[in-house]
Amino acid sequence: MSVPRTSTREHILKRATMLFQGRGYNGFSFKDISAPMGIRNAAIHYHFRTKSDLCSAVIARYRDLLKSETGDFMKHGGSAKSQLDAYLAFIRHEILDARCMCPLTNVAVALDTLPGEVRAQATMLSHDLLAYLTRVMELGREQGEFQFNCAAEQKALSVKATLQGAGQLARLMGPQVVDQVIDQIRCDLGL
Repeated sequence: MSVPRTSTREHILKRATMLFQGRGYNGFSFKDISAPMGIRNAAIHYHFRTKSDLCSAVIARYRDLLKSETGDFMKHGGSAKSQLDAYLAFIRHEILDARCMCPLTNVAVALDTLPGEVRAQATMLSHDLLAYLTRVMELGREQGEFQFNCAAEQKALSVKATLQGAGQLARLMGPQVVDQVIDQIRCDLGL
């Protein structure tokens, strides 16, 4: 199957995202992208000089997705509970339906073997995500929707770490782990 040139970059990014989130940085090569697409590795190099450039673009794209999905809420306010519900639904879909891990999970596992630019993108994503969840926790408490007895940033970090762990455990113990963890997060927030 040959892919039209105008959409090759987008197809490469989609395939790389699936592989990166499913297998991690060290779990795939350009051949895992080029062979199913019916293109040569040179076509990937045309758009992404190195695997590091490609994976940095994958993480940057995930950051853009987070910003686009949360931007209106951050600008205009709204219910923190509905924002948290949307985030939990997104993570649940990623883990169970798309069968992939958050890029941060895969980066953390192989951190010492990754190029600096991939680590840098992951660090930025981590900060973006923590800032977003912290704001949701702050607003939820201000609005009386959430109840917790620690700093909002601590609660946000706990939620993110719990969800990342749920993704890993779901691979070992089954998908029900994700729903159990989400139920516990909601319970911990008084929902």
